[in-house]
Amino acid sequence: MTILFQNYNLFEHLTVIKNLTLGIDKSLFPKKENIKKAKEMLKEVNLKGYENRISSTLSGGEQQRVALARALLREKKVLLLDEPFSALDYAIHQDMLKLVQKITKEKSLYTIMVTHDLRDCELVADVTYKVENGKIHLQKNRKDL
Repeated sequence: MTILFQNYNLFEHLTVIKNLTLGIDKSLFPKKENIKKAKEMLKEVNLKGYENRISSTLSGGEQQRVALARALLREKKVLLLDEPFSALDYAIHQDMLKLVQKITKEKSLYTIMVTHDLRDCELVADVTYKVENGKIHLQKNRKDL
């Protein structure tokens, strides 16, 4: 399982590329193929050229995109996203939502998204649940449409 935490969980003293490659390669000296994958993902999250920036120098939205990129690079079948777009402006939010849709379909991921924006869930999910007053309600099931 891959988890994208709401607080990003980046290593603040490391570069963006090191943060990304640690998600797929546990070495501080990653393989060239993993560096290439990470650079490609940086393009996808609109952060091309940020490879050598120290993570603590990034804005909140940039850190969120780095964390999202790291989560999407992992090769796990279950993806848990906790408020994945909360620090993003509208245009970037929409781009990242489309990217999550694309990658979850391409890799056939089971994606669980926790968010206060029900519209995001409805755009990505086959099934949407809403928690209200401590009870879980089926909100939408595409198979029923």
